[in-house]
Amino acid sequence: MQQPSPALTVANPRLLGLMRETVLPPLLDAFTDVVDGLREPLLEQGGRQGGDLGPLIDGLYQLRQQRDVVLAGYRTHLVKAWQLLESGAPLSSQLLFENKALKVDLVDHDELEVQLAVHHLADALTREWQSELLSLNSYLTWVDPGLRMAADSNPFSPAQIAMAVYEGFSAISLPGPMRVNSVICCERDFIELIGPIYESVYTVLTREFGAPDGASGHTRQTHIPSSENEALDPEPDWLAKFFGQWEGADAGSPTQAAAGSPAQADEAASTLPQALHQLLESSRASREQVQGREPAHSGPRNTLSQRELISILTLLQIAPDSAIAAMVEGQGQLLPRLKQQMFETAGQLGVEAGAVKLSAADENIVDLIGMLFQVMFDECDLSSSQRQVLGKLIAPLTKVALQDRQLFLQSTHPARRLLNVLTEACEGNRGESDEERELLEKVESTVDRLAMEFDESQAVFRALRGDFNGYYADYRRRADLAEQEAAERQRLEDALERARSWARSTLQARLDANPGMPGPVRRVLQAGWVAHASALEAGGRGHTALMQVDGLLQALETAQREGAAPSAWESVADWLQPVWMSMGKLRPEIAQARASLIETLRALASEPVDASPVSDAAPAPAAAEAGHVIGPLSAEELHAVVDFDNVTADYFSRLPVGTWLDFIDRDNRVQAGKLSWVSPISSRLLFVSRAGTRIAVASPQELAIMVKLERLRLHRDDDAFYSAMQGVIDQLEPAVAA
Repeated sequence: MQQPSPALTVANPRLLGLMRETVLPPLLDAFTDVVDGLREPLLEQGGRQGGDLGPLIDGLYQLRQQRDVVLAGYRTHLVKAWQLLESGAPLSSQLLFENKALKVDLVDHDELEVQLAVHHLADALTREWQSELLSLNSYLTWVDPGLRMAADSNPFSPAQIAMAVYEGFSAISLPGPMRVNSVICCERDFIELIGPIYESVYTVLTREFGAPDGASGHTRQTHIPSSENEALDPEPDWLAKFFGQWEGADAGSPTQAAAGSPAQADEAASTLPQALHQLLESSRASREQVQGREPAHSGPRNTLSQRELISILTLLQIAPDSAIAAMVEGQGQLLPRLKQQMFETAGQLGVEAGAVKLSAADENIVDLIGMLFQVMFDECDLSSSQRQVLGKLIAPLTKVALQDRQLFLQSTHPARRLLNVLTEACEGNRGESDEERELLEKVESTVDRLAMEFDESQAVFRALRGDFNGYYADYRRRADLAEQEAAERQRLEDALERARSWARSTLQARLDANPGMPGPVRRVLQAGWVAHASALEAGGRGHTALMQVDGLLQALETAQREGAAPSAWESVADWLQPVWMSMGKLRPEIAQARASLIETLRALASEPVDASPVSDAAPAPAAAEAGHVIGPLSAEELHAVVDFDNVTADYFSRLPVGTWLDFIDRDNRVQAGKLSWVSPISSRLLFVSRAGTRIAVASPQELAIMVKLERLRLHRDDDAFYSAMQGVIDQLEPAVAA
């Protein structure tokens, strides 16, 4: 029986009221938008599934006729969830379908498919917005310590949203397959709509109730810790430096702009804060001073309006591939070539390139986006062709940056998220497998669609990311499976290595304790017992190996007492049978080895002069054990550096799973690796590529040596846009200071 959720004691009712007013209307609007846009995805889904489209057409007609009933069912569930939360008894955190269950115990196939689709929707929303949900739930607990609810119990959780979708489509009589496809098609757009809602709720609440101590600003880690930089304080990131107070002051408020000075009005209309404008202008002046200004035009130069600039960018957006290639190739030349392409494109509008210029504010944004892409190309492991494909995004992103400040303020902005996921799909992707090549083709087709379809509405970014995300999720699932397999292989290798070490020490102890062991027996044990005992120990049967070797020693002692008796030495050979089998010998070979050993041992027993065997040296460890590092650092390089930084090694010993690092090989090629698994046996760390393949296995000390050799560094932030923005600021500030 389902246990009821514990009653809540809400110390701050105003908190729940503000949350409801902030989150409920956009959730209702989001579902309305999704339902109104279901026709095309449902037709596409039906076409892929094949069969008769008649029931689908009928279902679409019924869905349109009873649209308000569907929306009402969705709304009713969310409103009920809020009412129960405010009454102190929130809905269960589990997805429950009792109200729609059949009168019999069995659920029919269509209903089961719908419920599975609802579970998948909840899982997809949770997976996509996990960090935002954790931040929001943690903040709610900080604001009101009396508010205690499970993560899925709150009315805006993925579980409750998914249940509301289920109630909405269950409110009308749709065929089972139609309901399943409707829930599936909701997933794509819902994923893109829910995140910004979570982010806006967090923003509204922090404005109303303040931020926790130590959480008022963003900081960043600039280096791997070492004894030299251990005491350095974290540095504020570009958001904290330029956008924190500007965003908090609500610079975009029309009322504030109207009431303020013209300068305040200009900043209110701008998508960048004034301090960043000044930094960009100073940087441009410094570049012009070093590089020289462009030759002056004979006449006055007209300033392009923003509308004219956007028209130029629209033409550049559909420029031929050769123009994009010329723009993005060359170290550090992207920005000047971008501007050159823009003014050359202006000629298509009948404007002489030398007769026009950009306004200072617009040129700042062009500079910022141009430098952002240059930094992103430098930071990410991208091929030349991948840079050309992603270079087609420069014009669309510049258009968005000119008009929408949320591109910089919201990590959930659809244009920013599309750029991030496309960059992630390309980074480190060499197209070596069919799956990788198909993914790159999907990236290219997505970028081409954006170039053709993006005009003014940013909804195209959301639609394209939703479409790409559905494909990329399947690719990521395969990569996750490959990562799990790599971790499992490494776990088995570690267990086997520990078993080998145990077997070697065990055998050596037995040999040292029995110096009179005949040479032939000693050689058989040294040749095959370690492998045989290692396999048993790795399988949890090490006691069997001990029993066998001790039984052999006892039989050997008995045989040596009895002298040349044939039966005595046959017993010794019997105990060696498993060793020969583990060495891969066939039955005829084992029989021959057995007969030869018995004959040799009988001969040795009958010749007292030769009875004392020569002690054989233990075999040297396998060459593979000389260096544990698997990756860009060879064993010779590893052992050339004896010392390492203890602070750095301690940092790696506490590195969280999921952390990305950049591994650099001898040719200065960079490959990103994610910490996937830490061995509980050896404490070595396994790093995998984005495709889930193993690229490095090393101990914390070995990783510290790699840092000392400048073969390992921090990876960029997961948000490629955020990381590139930080790189731009890091370049601008020293340049302006100089």
